[in-house]
Amino acid sequence: MKKQLVFWLFIILVLVQWGIPGIMIYRSEDTFRNGEAFKFVLRPVDPTDPFRGEYITLTYILDEFATAEKEWKYHSDIFIILHRDENGIAIIKNVSPKLPASTETFVKAKVTGYYGGKVHFQLPFNRFYMEEYRAYEAERLFREQVGNSDNRAEEDNYAVVFIKGGHAVIADVFLGGRSVSDLNGSSN
Repeated sequence: MKKQLVFWLFIILVLVQWGIPGIMIYRSEDTFRNGEAFKFVLRPVDPTDPFRGEYITLTYILDEFATAEKEWKYHSDIFIILHRDENGIAIIKNVSPKLPASTETFVKAKVTGYYGGKVHFQLPFNRFYMEEYRAYEAERLFREQVGNSDNRAEEDNYAVVFIKGGHAVIADVFLGGRSVSDLNGSSN
């Protein structure tokens, strides 16, 4: 009896260890395949440290929304309801502290403050992971394009993010209209 119990506990443990990552992978793949694509325009960041390891830290110009609601608590959940303009650029339709209707396209973010009649928030997709050999060229292009956005239109620097049911997956990052996924790792 004890051996049988140990065996079934082992089976349950294995299923949990494989099931949780499997569900996470399935959810991301489903969002990527069946979600809506939005372009989120990037904001310039301190050009001396745009990378940590093998990912780009992304900040977006879409990080605040004017609202009459004043009861926003720091680090509380906020739901950002989105739509796209004619170029596919993400635009905030509304914000809410409550889960929106299932017909709305939304992401869940964290409130970073409320001042000046605007609620400020941080979007949950702020890291783009990439292969190590492309990092140097991507860092150079990132500094050139986003760190000095006087040279280009802001709309040339964006992340393509697929959104479905509040879940978001970054598909690619474009700097100066050029995909960082296409970088070959050699300096031009």
